[in-house]
Amino acid sequence: MNKKQIVINIVVNGLSFAIGLAISFFLSPFIIENLGVDAYGFFQTANTFFSYAVILTIAVNSMAGRFISVAYHRGDIPKAEQYFNTVYLANIVMAGVLFIASIFLVVFLDRLIHIPADMVRDVKLMFLLIFIASLFVVMMSAQKNAMFVTNRVDIEAYINIFKVMLRGALLLVLFAWLRPSLIIIGLTSFAMMAAEGWAYAAAKRRLLPEIRVDIRLYNGALLKELVQSGKWNVLNSLNDILTLGLDLVLANIFLGPVAAGILAIARNIPNYIVQMFTIFWKSYMPSITKDYALNASGLLKNFLASFVPITMIGSIIIGGVLGFGDAFYRLWLPSQDAEFLQLLTVLIIMVEFSFYSVRTLPGVFQVKKQLKVFSVTTFSVAALSVVIVITILRLTQDTQIGLMAIAGVTSVLTNILNLVFVYPLAAKVMGEKWTVFIPPVPKGYACLAVVTALGFALRQVWMVDSWGKLIAGGLAVAVLGFVVNLFILTNKEKRHHLWTGLRDRLHAKAN
Repeated sequence: MNKKQIVINIVVNGLSFAIGLAISFFLSPFIIENLGVDAYGFFQTANTFFSYAVILTIAVNSMAGRFISVAYHRGDIPKAEQYFNTVYLANIVMAGVLFIASIFLVVFLDRLIHIPADMVRDVKLMFLLIFIASLFVVMMSAQKNAMFVTNRVDIEAYINIFKVMLRGALLLVLFAWLRPSLIIIGLTSFAMMAAEGWAYAAAKRRLLPEIRVDIRLYNGALLKELVQSGKWNVLNSLNDILTLGLDLVLANIFLGPVAAGILAIARNIPNYIVQMFTIFWKSYMPSITKDYALNASGLLKNFLASFVPITMIGSIIIGGVLGFGDAFYRLWLPSQDAEFLQLLTVLIIMVEFSFYSVRTLPGVFQVKKQLKVFSVTTFSVAALSVVIVITILRLTQDTQIGLMAIAGVTSVLTNILNLVFVYPLAAKVMGEKWTVFIPPVPKGYACLAVVTALGFALRQVWMVDSWGKLIAGGLAVAVLGFVVNLFILTNKEKRHHLWTGLRDRLHAKAN
């Protein structure tokens, strides 16, 4: 693997993540204060509905980077061009079809979800603006593969930094000049996504100039190949929707707009944690895919190597939330019920307990093109969780119990699925012993337990009642957790190697 580029990818994507988190940190209370909790829930639901709309594009796009990358790195540029332009034309056609469907969805939106009468117009216009802008991104997503193929996903991070800063600036300016409304949120999302689509095209011209944009190179046989390989990722995406997206819709339908808004707030931290793990996925997978194209023998080693940094950083982030989440909510949203928000957040984050340390593992199925069993099984479990949640919602009138069921059922079932099925299946696909991916899991639990325990211990002697104390306490736990977890995750030889490398780098800079 190109370790230097992986580090660059992680650092730059981490910076993008931090900036996006900081902007959301200030904007979310601003939107809630000006528009209300229910309006905030509608904004999050709009993004959820769009993820439903584009589900069919996954069959073409999910494996495009893999096929283009393999052809490109094996020197078959004409084949890479055909793959690229096949995906490009297919995306244009699908965007047109989805645009027509989105018009009908917006027209009948108030019949699908509960919308207060005085908000119907604004909610519908916001949905329409977000849909149109998102479809433009779909049209341009073929160009996005250039960053994957050339292992320059750090450029995607720069694009993300630009777009979230643009959105934040536009929201603040327009909210200051005009009456705050959901329409303004829709307009800023439109501008952000239009800029994102344009940036993808610019990145493609810079990174892959040898691959022409020429839809005459469309190849129906290659489209069939892409769909055959990517169709199982449609189930994976449906699984994500059932586990991460449908919850807001269910909360709106069964519990009302305000309950959906509360759940949307509690989903903020888990959503950012998922984005953080996506950084590792984006940072490692281009290099792993390239190595597989050139020499498949080192595949297992590459995957195992990715688990250590993911476990180290993931345990600190998740453990920090478990230890300090209630204090964060009291400071961030003093008008809301901090304890209940923390409870919902923990129930949602539980989905990561057995999986965060091996977050790149699904890449095994993608690289080896063996997605069927994995996709069908995970989708079946996600569908079962929805059935259980709906049953509980029909049996209870209590809003808090309903929200806890929405947040927690999927987490419990997913943890069981990972431990019993996903890890042995990944080992089988790799042709390895069924236990090969099991050892990182208890280490992940141990690291998470260490950070969480440190947080709770500190809270016994440290009153976290200000942002300064929260930051100081979080940093103290992060440093201590890093040191302890380093001994859990590495052996003496590895620690010596890390220390020697760090000492040499510091000595070189000093001279």
